[in-house]
Amino acid sequence: MQISSQATTIADPSVQTIGVRRPGFGTAGTRIPMTVNAFKMDIEGGMIYHYDDIVGEKVLPIKRNMELFKILQYEIAPNVFVEKISYDGRKNAISHYRLNIKDDYQEFPIQVGGNPSRPPRIIRIKMKLVAQINSELLTRFVQGKQSHDNTAITAIQALNIVLRMEPTQKYTFNTRSFYVPEGRRQIQGGLELWRAYFQSVRPAMNQLVVNVDVSAGVMYQAGPLINLCLSFLRRPPNNPNVLGQMNDRDRLELKRFLVGLKVVVGNKDNAQNAQQRPPRSVTGLSRQSAKDLTFNMRREGQTTGQNITVAQYFRTVVNRPLQYPNLPCVEVGSGKAMLPLEICVVPPGQLMRKQVPADATREMVQFSAQRPSDRFAGIQSALQTLAYSQSTYVQHFGMSVGSSPLQVTSRTLPAPKMQYGRGSRQPTVQVKFGAWNMADKHFYVPMPLDSWAVMVMDSTQRFSQQLVDQSVRGLKEAASACGMTPVADPVLTCHRNPQGNIMRMLTDLMNEAKTTKGVQLKIVVVILPNNGDEIWATTKFWGDISMGVATQCLKAQKCAGANIQYWANVCLKLNGKLGGINTVPDPQSANILSDPHHPTLVLGADVIHPSPGSVGRPSFTAMVGNVDRSAAKYIATSRAQTSRQEIIDDFGDMAKEIIRAHVDYREHKEGARADARFPSRILVYRDGVSEGQFKQVKELELPKLIEACKELGIKPKITFIIVGKRHHIRMKPGPRDEDRTGNAPAGSIIDTDITHPVEFDFYLQSHAGIKGTSRPAHYSVLYDENTFTADGLQQLTYTLCHVYARSTRSVSIPAPTYYADIVCARAKTHYAPGTDLSAASETASSAGGHATEQGLQQSFQQVHPVQKRRMYFQ
Repeated sequence: MQISSQATTIADPSVQTIGVRRPGFGTAGTRIPMTVNAFKMDIEGGMIYHYDDIVGEKVLPIKRNMELFKILQYEIAPNVFVEKISYDGRKNAISHYRLNIKDDYQEFPIQVGGNPSRPPRIIRIKMKLVAQINSELLTRFVQGKQSHDNTAITAIQALNIVLRMEPTQKYTFNTRSFYVPEGRRQIQGGLELWRAYFQSVRPAMNQLVVNVDVSAGVMYQAGPLINLCLSFLRRPPNNPNVLGQMNDRDRLELKRFLVGLKVVVGNKDNAQNAQQRPPRSVTGLSRQSAKDLTFNMRREGQTTGQNITVAQYFRTVVNRPLQYPNLPCVEVGSGKAMLPLEICVVPPGQLMRKQVPADATREMVQFSAQRPSDRFAGIQSALQTLAYSQSTYVQHFGMSVGSSPLQVTSRTLPAPKMQYGRGSRQPTVQVKFGAWNMADKHFYVPMPLDSWAVMVMDSTQRFSQQLVDQSVRGLKEAASACGMTPVADPVLTCHRNPQGNIMRMLTDLMNEAKTTKGVQLKIVVVILPNNGDEIWATTKFWGDISMGVATQCLKAQKCAGANIQYWANVCLKLNGKLGGINTVPDPQSANILSDPHHPTLVLGADVIHPSPGSVGRPSFTAMVGNVDRSAAKYIATSRAQTSRQEIIDDFGDMAKEIIRAHVDYREHKEGARADARFPSRILVYRDGVSEGQFKQVKELELPKLIEACKELGIKPKITFIIVGKRHHIRMKPGPRDEDRTGNAPAGSIIDTDITHPVEFDFYLQSHAGIKGTSRPAHYSVLYDENTFTADGLQQLTYTLCHVYARSTRSVSIPAPTYYADIVCARAKTHYAPGTDLSAASETASSAGGHATEQGLQQSFQQVHPVQKRRMYFQ
C-alpha cells in the first residue's frame, strides 16, 4: 500500500469525529512555500496484531520491563517470537504476525535474582491478543473515509511503538524522545544538557507523516555521588567534608534533588565495576552521619542482633573503612537500606524528571535555541541517528520513511490595524512584521498617574535617592507621552529594609499617604533588589489579595539607567492595572468582534500542575475573559483543585463569574442597552490539553459552560477551541520569505497537507521570531455553533494575538489564553506569606500529601473585589 501525498481532504459524511468536521480551507493571505519537519511514511498492506497485559504484576520501570521483554524474546521463548516484535515498556506489544500461542494467550514465567540463601523471584509476562487491525484502515483514515475511533487511534499508536523499538534499546529515552550524549554540556548544579531527538507518527491529509524534531533534556552528572552533591550545593569539589556540615535547609534541598535518582554501589576507586551492579533508587537522605547512624544487625542463625553504626559495619563487616564517615547516608530502595555517599556512583544517562532549576532553564534555552536552518540540519542528522531503514522492527512492517522534509504551502495572513486614543498623532497603526511603534500615540483609554508611591526595597547605598529621582522622572515622562494625564509626582518615596516585614511596611506606606497627604493610593511601585522573588510574591499578595491596591514591581538593576522605551513598557502594565485599555483592533480588522448585533465574549482557560515528583501540591486553574466590546480589556478568576487533574472542576462557576462581569461592564461602562449587554457568541480558547484528552474536555467542560449560560438565562452560540503549544511541528521558509531571524513571517498559517485528515484544525505562527526557531500554535476546533468559516476563525484568532496589553508585538497565542497562563503561574501569590508550598512538595507521604493538598486547596484565597475588576495580572 502506498499512501500518496495530496494537499487536502474533506471527510465523508458518515465519518464520526471528536471535534468539528472541517468546513473548508482558508484562502486569505499570501501563499508561500514552506518546509516543515514532517517526513512522509509509507506502509505495506498487512495486519497489525496488538497484545496487551504484558507485565501485569507490580509496576516496574519501563527500562526494566524492556529488559525483561528482551529476555522473553531471546532466551525464554525464541520459538514463539521467531521474528522479534515491538513493545512499549508498559502494556502494549505489537506484532506483524500472529504469535503461535494457544487461544491467543500465554503466561511466561521469568526467574529474576536469587542466591544460595534466597530463591529467585518469579515475574510472569502475559501475552493476550486484544486486537487485529488491517493497516488498510490507515489509508481510509488519512483519506477522510474512516472515523477517528479507538481502532484508528490504536493503529497510529502501534506504528509509534514499532518506530520507537530500535532506539529505545540504544539510547536514554522518555516517551517519544531519545537522548544522545554527543555534544552534551555541563551546567551548574550537578546537571548536564543532552541533545534529544523527538519522533511521532501522525495522520495527515492523504498521508502518514513522521514528525521529527530536536530538543534538549536535563541529565544528572554521572560519576561519584559525592561529586554530584557538591556540584548541586555549589561547594568546592575538593572538600567533601562540607557535606557533613549542611544546615537543615541545604539538607532538605539536597534530599529533594536526590530522591528518585538511581545509584549503584561500586568498589572503591572502581566506578566501572559499579556498572555491573543493579541500580537502586534514592528515597531519602539521613540527618545523621555514617558514624552516628545505627541499625540492628543480625547474623545468620541469630534471633537478636546488635546495634552498629553504618561506619562500623563497613569497617568490620565489609572491610572497607569509610574515608568520610562524617557524611550523611542515602536511603535506597523499598527496604530503606542506608548507603554512605562515598560508595555510591551515579550511572550516566539519567533524565531529571523534576522541575528544572531556573538557571538550568536559561541555559537549556540557549542550548536549544537554533535558527531554523540549523535546526532543520540537526533534524536531518537525527534521521541518521534514528536510522529507520536499518531497524528490523520497521522492516517487518514494511514501513519506510522519506529522507526529505515535506514541502507545503502556507499563507501569510494580513495583519490587523491597531487603534489608539485621542491625542495620538497617528490614531491607527498598521502592524508590520508582527510589531508596531507606539511613538506619539496615547492609550485608547488612558488612566491618570496621579495617586502613587514608590518604595525601594534596598539601601540608599545600593539604589541611591538620585536613582529614585531618575526613575520617577523617566516614568512620568513615559506616562505623559502615553496620555496618562494628569501625571503627578509620587505622593511618597522611601527606602525600606528588604529583610523587614513587607506586608506591614506596605500597609504603613498606604496609611501614611492617607493620613499625612490625604491621598488614597491607587498604585504602589516597588523597586526590588536582586533575588527579590519572595518580596515580589508578598507584594502581590498584599496588593491583589489583601488590600485591593495595584502594585508594580521593578528590578533595581533595570531601573538604573533605563531609557524611555523601558518606562513606556512599564506604562503598558500600569495603565491596565489602573483600569485602562492600551489599544484595540481597528473595527475593520476585526469585524467579528465589532459586530454590534453579535456581542462576543472570548474566554481563555488553562490548568497548571505541580512539578514532576511533587506530593501534596494542588493544581491551579484560571479563566480569563473580556468585558469590553473590543476584546481588549480582560478580567480573571482562578481556583485550586485536585492535583494533576486536567479537567477544570469549576468551569461553569468561573464562566458565570466572567459573564456577569462582562454584562456589568457593557451596561455601566459602555452604555449597552437591554439584550446588547449579553454575549450572543462565546469563544473559548482552552490551553494545556493533550490530543488524548479532547473527548474528555468536550464531554465534561463544555456542558458546564452550556449549563452556566442556561442558569444566567442566556443562550449564546459557543465555539470551543483547543490551543496546543506542546507539539513539535516547525516551519522553515525559503530565503526570499524568511524574516530577519530566519523564521516564517508573523501570520504564517497551514491548514492543509500536515493537518488532521478529518477535523477542523490549523497551525498559526502569529508572532515574529526573536531567537531560535519559532513554534506555531496548533488550534483544534472541538465545538462550533457559530459555524465559522476557516478564514473567519483563523483571522479572528490572529487578531486576538495582537491585543496582549504588555507589548506592542503580536504574541504566540491569543491574549486571553496567554493571560490565563500568567494567572495560573501566579497561583503562589494567593497564599499568605510564609505558606511553604515547596515543603509540601516531594517530602510528604501519599497520605500526608493528600491532607496537605486539601489544606492548600482550602487556604487558596481569591483576588480582592477591587482588583477583580482590573487586569491585575499584567
